[in-house]
Amino acid sequence: MVLILLPSIIPIFAQESSLRITEPIDSLIADLKSYIPNRMREAGVPGLAIALIREGKIIWQEGFGVTNTITGNPVSPSTLFEVASISKAVTAYAALRLVEQVKLDLDAPATSYLPDPYLEPSEYSDKITIRHLLSHNSGLPHQPFSKNVPMFEPGTDYSYSGHGFSYLQKIIEQVTEQSLEQVCCQLVFEPLGMESSSFLNKPDLRSRTANGQIRSIVPIIIVAVPFTVVLLITFLVGFVVFRFVKGKWRPNRRLMIIVLVITYLVYFISTYFLFKSLILEFWWLILISSAIFGAAWLIIFLAGRYIFSRLSKKRKLYLSLNITWGIFFSTNKICLTFCNELFIFKKIEIEKLDHP
Repeated sequence: MVLILLPSIIPIFAQESSLRITEPIDSLIADLKSYIPNRMREAGVPGLAIALIREGKIIWQEGFGVTNTITGNPVSPSTLFEVASISKAVTAYAALRLVEQVKLDLDAPATSYLPDPYLEPSEYSDKITIRHLLSHNSGLPHQPFSKNVPMFEPGTDYSYSGHGFSYLQKIIEQVTEQSLEQVCCQLVFEPLGMESSSFLNKPDLRSRTANGQIRSIVPIIIVAVPFTVVLLITFLVGFVVFRFVKGKWRPNRRLMIIVLVITYLVYFISTYFLFKSLILEFWWLILISSAIFGAAWLIIFLAGRYIFSRLSKKRKLYLSLNITWGIFFSTNKICLTFCNELFIFKKIEIEKLDHP
């Protein structure tokens, strides 16, 4: 759930008082219920959850929109959202708790906590302290794949750095001999009763997580890639078997129907075990997509068979080469898109571990 403190949202609706603290809650909630859906439509936001806090207590919480633009499941107060770099504040709090426990020193060189150098040797690498990492003035770049050295002398300038917090994570894990997830559970989540908060994409929390529009294309791609691979393999095997049984190289409609049935069975069994959670969430979309995809393949096969039967040998060879190239190009494009979507999907979990 997204928690929004009262002072941070009131200026939007400011009238006589900038904070409207004395205004009746019902009036404030009515304004929010009117404003939020309109603003979501303008900004293209699929869904959000809000909690209104006054004097340390939640006085109102509600969900707006949907958790996913395909499933249309409504957002509720218990819906989970990925907070991305807000997790840096959690990591910073955990680090300061370790300072209280004298396990970390804000002004000690960061290099003193790790057995092996984390950064490449440079003029400023050994001058970075925990304080520099926490305050984003270590000079380290934002992305970990950038050059692994400070861009300026630590403490002399400011530059937002995700890489600096990756460095801090390594230090925390070294001094505690635990993962960042375990440390934050002990020092932050459990003491504050944050039972649904985690740096990991846990299976038991995934069903309640909003994923907006990021994964909308994944179910369709999960149909296209394995379905195409299984179909081609099954067709080639069936084609060879057909040659030995019938003594012909020319496949018929019965063979294609058998190939499609076997393809569906192998496809659904394999994808269920590989993408179980996604299959359960988008089963209807995957079922419809696979039916359309299978029908498209069947139509292409029958149309191609009809066209081939009416072409000369020279044109058949030319068309065969073009179809082979088209299948090769399309399969590669689908595979690249598939890998990219999986990268985006997995990147969230990786970032939670490596770039808090």
